Amino acid sequence: MANILDYLDWRGDLSFSCSPFCEVDNLILSMCCYLNFSGIVSASFDEVRSFKDVMTDFLNAPKELQTLGAIIPGELPVLARKTALSKRFAGMQVAGFVNEIDEVKKMQFSALTYILPDNSLFVAFRGTDDTIVGWKEDFMLVRDLGVKETGILVSCSDYHIFKKMKMNRREVMNFYLQ
Repeated sequence: MANILDYLDWRGDLSFSCSPFCEVDNLILSMCCYLNFSGIVSASFDEVRSFKDVMTDFLNAPKELQTLGAIIPGELPVLARKTALSKRFAGMQVAGFVNEIDEVKKMQFSALTYILPDNSLFVAFRGTDDTIVGWKEDFMLVRDLGVKETGILVSCSDYHIFKKMKMNRREVMNFYLQ
């Protein structure tokens, strides 16, 4: 079955003027924003960089910056590099990278702005990652929404809950919400 890497092989040589921006392009840019571009892409919109140069710097960065975590697909740097090298995304620039994690407030926020070749903007917001702050944020959403029962729609899996933490779901939720 084809995936988004195959899409880049299939459509990566077509400019947006030949084949307009579509849902798969949206998915690709949304996934690429999960990479940690701290120190590589400025939060300022006055410091615009080509995505190709950003990916070169990212791939040459220390390994701790490249750490993706357990729930982020390991192929993500491959996807981002392939995107940066494709004709379709040639000329794409990025700016305005924000990656804020506040353990006291149990809050995280991350966004990246892409400037497409036609100068239109695409802003990608990263969802929950697999940090403890991310888990707490997910648990707090479930609690605050008053959801009585749910499958765990968060990055804390049953394996972690029952085997690693040796708790049940309610105990884990209460532990993280303290």
